Amino acid sequence: MKIRAVGFDIDGTLYPNHRMFIHTFPSFIRHPMLVWHFSRIRKQIRKEDYHGDFHAKQTELLAESMKISRTRAARILKENLYDEWDNYFRKLKAYPYAKEFILNLRSRGMKTAAMSDFPIGRKLEYLGLDDIWDAAFCTEDTGHLKPSPVPFIKMAELLKIENNQILYVGNNYKYDIIGAAEAGMKTAYLGRKNAGYSADFYFESYKDLENQLFSALQG
Repeated sequence: MKIRAVGFDIDGTLYPNHRMFIHTFPSFIRHPMLVWHFSRIRKQIRKEDYHGDFHAKQTELLAESMKISRTRAARILKENLYDEWDNYFRKLKAYPYAKEFILNLRSRGMKTAAMSDFPIGRKLEYLGLDDIWDAAFCTEDTGHLKPSPVPFIKMAELLKIENNQILYVGNNYKYDIIGAAEAGMKTAYLGRKNAGYSADFYFESYKDLENQLFSALQG
């Protein structure tokens, strides 16, 4: 097995998924209908194959779903979701040994990348994981959300490494693992092996993944 770079999903992969829900719960309480409509249109966007301005498309769909103007839709998206969530992430902590694992990868000459379906903002800084990436970006900026292969291809382009030499680490099988595999990458799933799931690695801690990966690279 030849791995020259490791890419990471951020949300639920570099920090526990349940912590995100705990810290963003106030948004669900304050803006329940907005969160419901937002979740609904994001699912729609994932199924579509379109080209153009992602944010304009998302704003258009939200305005139609909530029956409000596009100007208002853009404002509440920014103020009531994205800006609020960025503040909540100040309280998050990365998984144990996540940073050590990433630094060990880099010490072996591997490149590292991180991406999220949501704006990154200062999230990596809050997690104590800034300045250890060769690339870090939001899939929205590619015009597509996971599991579209477009964000994964973009990651490979930024790293300047062939897709099949990149290991992608994620906690969502449908979006992370299937998306990365269809883009030709190797995959590591944060979770137990389940019937019907197919990944190159399964792990429940970053020390576990490190042991598996380094052993495979030596084989």
